[in-house]
Amino acid sequence: MISMDFFRQTVHEVRAAGLEPEIRRRLAEFKAFKKKGSLFPELCYCLMTANARAEAAWKTQAECGAELRGACAPKLANIFLRQGVRFHNTKAKRVCEARCLAPRLRKIIYSFKEGKRAREWLVANVNGLGWKEASHFLRNVGFEDVAIIDRHVLRLMREAKLISKAPPTLNEKNYLALEEILEAEAKRLKMSLAELDLYLWSHETGVVLK
Repeated sequence: MISMDFFRQTVHEVRAAGLEPEIRRRLAEFKAFKKKGSLFPELCYCLMTANARAEAAWKTQAECGAELRGACAPKLANIFLRQGVRFHNTKAKRVCEARCLAPRLRKIIYSFKEGKRAREWLVANVNGLGWKEASHFLRNVGFEDVAIIDRHVLRLMREAKLISKAPPTLNEKNYLALEEILEAEAKRLKMSLAELDLYLWSHETGVVLK
């Protein structure tokens, strides 16, 4: 089982680097959202991370919460530009569009028992959230049954010989097929997809973000 050995080794290396406690803390933070906390800032974060650095989105979310909730699109775009968030005009517009969901977002999202069903709703109803971004948002607010498939994960999947090459586009069909493969790996490792993702991400970057 080449793939299983590869992913076990990946997890072992992350643990050897001392990152497991931080992964545990991060997973606990995600689960805590189900009890309290606004989901809108996390939605903004995931809208900002599309084709951009997670660090810039994280900093913007932390420092500009009031602006995310109330600034007009041009002002928000300037903030994004200063913070290093790519495609600042488009993303500012999308955050403003998503504000109408803020009061009912929690009720809608937690009405779904499965992250996969919640993801379908998000992709259909939030402009700018694709399969990866919607999965990212759901993982960050406590769902553990969706995979965040980005270039880092695809590279590891190739190295593990789980796939021969990355698909040219991550449409619904491709995304769900790749997610099935990762889900099988997570089950063999006795992990959730959320936990496996943090191990893979921290292995590639050396840090445990969200």
